[in-house]
Amino acid sequence: MTKRVSLIRILLAVGVALVLAAGLSPGLPPASAAEALPAVLPALRQWQAGAGAGYAWTAAARVVVNPADAATLTAAARTFAADLGLALNVPSPPVVTATVGTTQPGDIFLGLGSTDQQLGNEGYALTVGPTLQVSAQTVAGAFWGSRTILQLVRQSTALPAGTVRDWPQYAVRAVLVDTNARHFPLGWWFNEIRDLSYLKLNELQFGANTSALSAAESQQIDAFAATYNVKLTPVVNMPGHLNPGRCPAAGPRHAAQRQWNRAAGGVGLGESGRGELGARPDVDVPGEVRWIDLAHRRRRISGI
Repeated sequence: MTKRVSLIRILLAVGVALVLAAGLSPGLPPASAAEALPAVLPALRQWQAGAGAGYAWTAAARVVVNPADAATLTAAARTFAADLGLALNVPSPPVVTATVGTTQPGDIFLGLGSTDQQLGNEGYALTVGPTLQVSAQTVAGAFWGSRTILQLVRQSTALPAGTVRDWPQYAVRAVLVDTNARHFPLGWWFNEIRDLSYLKLNELQFGANTSALSAAESQQIDAFAATYNVKLTPVVNMPGHLNPGRCPAAGPRHAAQRQWNRAAGGVGLGESGRGELGARPDVDVPGEVRWIDLAHRRRRISGI
């Protein structure tokens, strides 16, 4: 009997130790799943659960722009409102200008002037309560905050109270479209831009010397990309896509040079927007898009 009691005590002690190691207190239930936000892509930097009422979407919800920021933020707010309507399959909410103190439950408030220096040029803070409040230092940051909201409300129109702080690790987050493979219609480009923006990717590259796009089509795509905070960048992949008459990889060495180019990560050289050439890390679409599909399935992209 004594041995049996000792064994039971040992097992109980081990069980308590395991509970404590998991960060829980004996006798207390684990943290409620309602305290966690739905997963978003890329994963959020910081989420702090809060107390009090959370957020619930209503048919009367509005996108509210801070009056001091209306001149620079209203266009982004209208794009966001249109995307909200599409995401929720409802009429787009109205975009209004008003102070945060006049918001109503269900509203989404966008404002600039954040003093949080860690957010940088593309970061944002999102406060989840009866209203959703996005604060950023720049229009880009506020826009990326709206992409997080889109991902959240598509999964659940009821969100727990808390605060998000989020910012990207890399300034350039690019996808390269291989226009050498085929001609893509305008509708495809517009959908691609929406998808990139949804994932907070901010640059769309295409082969300048292999594209069949006309000048008019390029201008339309560029204008559409600007509304989604995506930069359209023509690039030349070197040495694989250089003029064979001038490329040292022409002839028997061409295949080896293409393998080197792939091993180097598909680095493209393209216009950086300041008149000089710049190196860009990228993902070649559609040829090398498998990792994005995998990330969609796993619901997470790390390190972006």
